[in-house]
Amino acid sequence: MKESKGKGALVFSIIIFIICICACIYISKNREIPSKIIRKAQSELKIEVDINDTSVKRDLSNKIDYLLYGREIKTDYISAYDLRRGDTSERGDIFNNLDNETRLRIILDFLNYGGKFSPQKIKVTGIEDVDSTIRFMGIDSVKQINSSEVEKYFKILFGDIEYTLEDVKGCFGYYYDDNNKLFYALDPTCGGTSNVSVYVYKTNYRKLEDIAYVDVYFGYVQEEDSGYAAYKDFNLNNRIDIDDFTLGNKFMTEDNYKEFEHFRFNFKLDNSNNYYFTEITN
Repeated sequence: MKESKGKGALVFSIIIFIICICACIYISKNREIPSKIIRKAQSELKIEVDINDTSVKRDLSNKIDYLLYGREIKTDYISAYDLRRGDTSERGDIFNNLDNETRLRIILDFLNYGGKFSPQKIKVTGIEDVDSTIRFMGIDSVKQINSSEVEKYFKILFGDIEYTLEDVKGCFGYYYDDNNKLFYALDPTCGGTSNVSVYVYKTNYRKLEDIAYVDVYFGYVQEEDSGYAAYKDFNLNNRIDIDDFTLGNKFMTEDNYKEFEHFRFNFKLDNSNNYYFTEITN
């Protein structure tokens, strides 16, 4: 009886040993390296991650500048006159009324300021304002660009949304020639200035799956008789103290940017590995 029990225990031990060996082999063959496990967890849990690719960060930053201003903001601040915000803006309002005309203006400003327009070639366009400018100011006062270029960059910045090619009215306007598929830019005969400068601070370049976003903070500096006054809000109600300030100095830093007005600019990745703008949120 004891011998039978001893044999049974031996067989059971052998079976357990074999199971353990098989389990170890299976685990070793199917074990994922830590980086793969982390990426898998991020995908399954939809974890937000930092964007570390400098080219992607630069692209997002530049697109925010085009939306706000029409060109790259190289000095950290712009005149409030040039900001696309508010009822008095001559360049549209991307915060409250991003309509078809404003989107077109953003693209055309980018192409115009970026030197993408060509010298005017057509002396008679059939568009009275353009033709009269050519007659009285000379053909060099008008530039042109093919509408296909506008459509290409429209998709890059705004994705595949419906839009209409049309005149962009206003002080800094553009004329659309449907017959020749061209946009015309006339030398501006108007303009303005502001005693308020807008400082822009971008941070937190992050993504969640195919959505990317950038947190953008705004500070406002108003020139006054006694010097400069800084504000945390667009309506210039929430003032902060700044000492010995010189226009152009950085007063928004890593230490204080959270005190200022904040918006989030959202982008979505398309099939061409391009992030296009979708919306501004608080």
